[in-house]
Amino acid sequence: MTSVILNLRPDCLSKPTRLDLAEIENMMLWPDDEEARKRALRAAYAEFALEIGEGDLETLRQLLEIAIHSPSREQLSEEIRIPFFQGTIAASILTNALAGLVLKRRRPTRDGKEIAPMEHAIDQAIKPFARKDWTWQLSPLPSIQLSRKTVQMQLWPKFQPVAHFWAASCDRTEAGDTKFPCSTGGL
Repeated sequence: MTSVILNLRPDCLSKPTRLDLAEIENMMLWPDDEEARKRALRAAYAEFALEIGEGDLETLRQLLEIAIHSPSREQLSEEIRIPFFQGTIAASILTNALAGLVLKRRRPTRDGKEIAPMEHAIDQAIKPFARKDWTWQLSPLPSIQLSRKTVQMQLWPKFQPVAHFWAASCDRTEAGDTKFPCSTGGL
């Protein structure tokens, strides 16, 4: 993955807006798909226009123009299901890997051989979703293969650059903040 820089405003931490949050959210969901990020950002602009309600006529006209060409909330809800699931797996991998390092756990074994720490972190992350031949169904979407190899070769490389965002979001969710990735004030 090439380096991508988040397009955050200089005062995003002191005066966060929904658009600042959307930049992070979209990077978390589509770390390797710039076109999907742009589509979702257009939808965020449309939502932002509804939130501000008032403003100069030219700004509202520009936001309306963006809104016309934006996907609906329903379309985006369907599009984020798989990346959202994959992101939570990445958060779990990172959390498990760090816990193994911090706690200096003894290396686990399988068939008498030591398992590499990342393999163990991945195994622990996908364990709750284990079904016959490691498939978990995201009804009504196609099933996702959750073998260690698939996660190592496809999911982890894609979500590793944003796994820390996912881990923070999952932690905030457990603490009761149900906004994804967090509330605007949580920035």
